[in-house]
Amino acid sequence: RAVPMTTCSDVKDLYRQLKTNKAKEMYDTIIFDTVSNAYQMCYNYVLGQFGVDDPGKVPFGKGWRAIREEFGILKNISKLGYGLVFIAHSKESEITNEKTGQVTIKVKSDLDKSAIAIVNELVDFTLYVRKEVVDDEGNEQVFAYSELANVETKRRLKTFPQRTLFTYENLMEALDAAIKE
Repeated sequence: RAVPMTTCSDVKDLYRQLKTNKAKEMYDTIIFDTVSNAYQMCYNYVLGQFGVDDPGKVPFGKGWRAIREEFGILKNISKLGYGLVFIAHSKESEITNEKTGQVTIKVKSDLDKSAIAIVNELVDFTLYVRKEVVDDEGNEQVFAYSELANVETKRRLKTFPQRTLFTYENLMEALDAAIKE
């Protein structure tokens, strides 16, 4: 069941609802699509609270601290016992080696680094998902990567496969196998 959220207050309301026994009976997993939107809602909320257009304009780092505290509601949700899935988009950036001049493309989440710090505390895996052509007829399949050069990924279980066909069943089988190992 989708719950549309457009403000930080919506995220707080969701948290209050998820604390109820009724919600705990109905849901096992909560998906934030996208987690960057949730962060932006908290960011905008704090700017409005302080009446500024940039958190750096709030003295003594209080703006940035307030944003971390608001977005930290994800930590509270994680303590409720649900499985959490955070969906984020990726962005590419060019990194130039100063000695060789060689340019490398790095792929990272579109999340602000403050948001990434909070999300990384909560997740066991950061998977990079992409569609690939798998045969000469141009058929495509979607794969999830837990390790890929120049792409921001994370896997708590080193035995989890580096590349998996992206289906629920495949991910659960891979996770079960990695836990058993």
